Amino acid sequence: MADQNNSLINLGDLAEPAKVLIEKVSEAVGGAFKPYQIKRVAKAEAEAEIIKANAQIEISELQQRALNRFLHEEATKQENIENITKKAIPQLGEGANPGEIEKDWLVDFFDKSRIVSDEEMQSLWSSILAGEANKPGTYSKRTLHLMASLDKGDALLFTKLCGFAWNIGTPVPLVFDSQNEIYTKNGITFSALKHLDAIGLISFESLSGYVRKGFAKNTAVAYGAKVTVLEFPNNEKNDLNIGHAMFTDVGLQLAQFCQSKIVNGFYEYAMAEWLKNGVKDANRVMYKGTIIENSLANKEVLKKLRIKKTWQNDDWTLHSVLLDEDQIPELSRSLDTGSWYIHIWYQGKDDVKVIYKDKIFDIKFSDKSTWTDAIEHGKSLGIPEEQLDFPID
Repeated sequence: MADQNNSLINLGDLAEPAKVLIEKVSEAVGGAFKPYQIKRVAKAEAEAEIIKANAQIEISELQQRALNRFLHEEATKQENIENITKKAIPQLGEGANPGEIEKDWLVDFFDKSRIVSDEEMQSLWSSILAGEANKPGTYSKRTLHLMASLDKGDALLFTKLCGFAWNIGTPVPLVFDSQNEIYTKNGITFSALKHLDAIGLISFESLSGYVRKGFAKNTAVAYGAKVTVLEFPNNEKNDLNIGHAMFTDVGLQLAQFCQSKIVNGFYEYAMAEWLKNGVKDANRVMYKGTIIENSLANKEVLKKLRIKKTWQNDDWTLHSVLLDEDQIPELSRSLDTGSWYIHIWYQGKDDVKVIYKDKIFDIKFSDKSTWTDAIEHGKSLGIPEEQLDFPID
């Protein structure tokens, strides 16, 4: 009976996917694990010494050193195999199907990973093993070959870049300006990006950049756990600037399990970059108001606002609109000269903006002492004071 005190993993305590994974690993690496336990390498070494002694093999000192080196190397490889497998087990999902992993894939996997002793690199390899067990066919042999060629510095650099990745259907590393400190202070420099391009993890175009096409009016994207619905200017066939870098096929596979941390301030930075092209957060809090279309010298501004309702009042066309704070200056410039104004309010709050041609006043609806300047300016334009009441709902 096996000595349970020397057991690395007691299979009786594991869920079925973990048992199947260990059996598959054992089959692929030539019986590295027993059905009832995974033996410690120390015990294997001891058994090897006993066999050697019982056989009474006479060997030279050179042969003895070679044998010792072989045992040490194989013991290290065995320990690496076991450590990677142990780290993979907690990452198995309930629907994992390790029985469908191809034996050749496992042989290739451990042929490359068994020489990895660094704990952080073992964690990366274990994530690949778990990912393949959760969904067989996820990782190609090409990915294994590239992973084997990475040193720890490459892996850490790639992990840093993954901290800038948004999920836009698939993970996309958003690099809008490699000289911006949001990147450089986090270790992503121009030379770092060129290096990741050279080793085949990303494609980096420092001049032209990349654009995703064909987005509908509203599209959900995510940064970390934060999901945002982007609102594009047009109802269909919209473009989205995704910066100067993209994962290669292999890089994309590795990015799936990359456990990077989100970068403080990057969400706001990326949203500001997209806003330059009119792409906004569809669920943002906005100002509300009513615009008389007849008051506008430049009616094109209406195309940039979110119009909730339109109706006629005699010769006037009126629009109930929602708009961002950054759109207010353009709205002010778009007003016609003369006795016109627009007032908008921050939904759910007391803040009101009174907008004249090229002049904007901030008031509090509940505090009429803040209305004075806005009213006086309106009167100077010939607007009757009774019309300067700034109602909100």
